[in-house]
Amino acid sequence: MKKLCYIIITVVMLFQQDNKLGVYKYKVFQYSEKLELLENHKFIYDVNLYSHGSQYEVKGYYHIIGDTLILDSFPQKDRLIVVEDSKGKSQNIIFEVRDKKFNNIKYNLHLVLIDGKEMDIKNQWDKTKLKNIKIKSFYIYNSLGLKSTVYSIIGSHTNYYKLFFEQGKVFEHETWLIEGNKILPRGLDGNFQNYHLQK
Repeated sequence: MKKLCYIIITVVMLFQQDNKLGVYKYKVFQYSEKLELLENHKFIYDVNLYSHGSQYEVKGYYHIIGDTLILDSFPQKDRLIVVEDSKGKSQNIIFEVRDKKFNNIKYNLHLVLIDGKEMDIKNQWDKTKLKNIKIKSFYIYNSLGLKSTVYSIIGSHTNYYKLFFEQGKVFEHETWLIEGNKILPRGLDGNFQNYHLQK
């Protein structure tokens, strides 16, 4: 009896999975977003921001549990890679920021100081130079709202931080909602959007 129940549940889950295969899209004047659910639990996610001249594609694996779609990028990427170093005068702090292709990028820097205060330094390019502050942790974010993970400083005497920021979306067990032939996605900030991708 248990074996029969297991077989029935497996068949229902496979049918449910196959029923969700296909392309889900959303498009407005300067923006388009597409998620294609393929066989073997693979997906392709594509975004075009025509106004910014930006486009990226993410591939990975998905699972469906009830009305929840779980997405994981593959190969998995780090949102932020940081190389700490000591250079020049110890009271000077320098952040050098690049994308993963080593290009300069425009970015915003959010700092958490040792005393608990926070600073937001906006509209930066290439390097940010600061003086006489003690930093506990930081993160960076871009004009589209894509945010890195929070990085806690490791070295006690480091003052030069070389950052490599992933400009595309990274999925790490990210959950979206399935509502019939529609999918409710999350934005770059991790919150649910006010629109659906439709099959």
